[in-house]
Amino acid sequence: RNCRGYLPSQVAFFLQNIHIEHRKIWLCGCAESTVEFSESGEDWTEDLTEEGRRFSITVAKYIKSEQENFGDYGPGKDILVLAGTEPLYKESIAHLQMLYPVATTPLLNDLGRTEGFYNGSSGQCLGKSNQAFDVCYEEPIKECYSDVVQRIRPIIIELERQKRSLVIVCHVAVQRCLYAYYMGMPLQVASCIEL
Repeated sequence: RNCRGYLPSQVAFFLQNIHIEHRKIWLCGCAESTVEFSESGEDWTEDLTEEGRRFSITVAKYIKSEQENFGDYGPGKDILVLAGTEPLYKESIAHLQMLYPVATTPLLNDLGRTEGFYNGSSGQCLGKSNQAFDVCYEEPIKECYSDVVQRIRPIIIELERQKRSLVIVCHVAVQRCLYAYYMGMPLQVASCIEL
C-alpha cells in the first residue's frame, strides 16, 4: 500500500508470488527432427527422427524414475510439463503428456517465432540496447538474448509460483537464460553457457 515506484512494486509483486518449496526443474530441448521446406522456402514441417522418438521415450522414462525416487517431497513430487506450442514440441512431449499435466506457451518457442519479438525486414534486435549483451545473436533469426529475457519474464514469475516440479521443453537460448537465472549467474554470460 505504501509501495511507490516501478522497482519497489516489482519486488513486492515478485515476493507475493514466490513459493519456496523443495522441487526439481529439468530443462530439456526438443527431440531430434528432420526439416522439410516448402517450394516457396517459407513454410516447413518438422518430424521426429527415429532417434528423436527414442529420446522422447527415454526422457519420459527418466522423469518417471526420478519421480519415484523423490521420496516424500510434498507438492514437489507432482510434476508439470511446460513446452512451446509448435508441433515439434508437441511431438517431443508426447510420452510425457501421457504421464503428466502439460501447459504450453509460445514464450518457450524457438527464437523469432513469437509474435512481436522479431522485425523480419531489418533483422534488428527489438530489446533495449546493451551492447555487451546484445552482441550474441542467434542466427539467422536475429533475436538477441535481451529480447529472450524480456520474453520469458512472465514464465519466470509463473515458475516461481509453481509448487510442483517442472520439466521445461524449450529452445536452447531460453534454456540458457533460465539456467542463468536459477544458478544466479549474470545474464550477460547466458549466451556462453554450455548446455
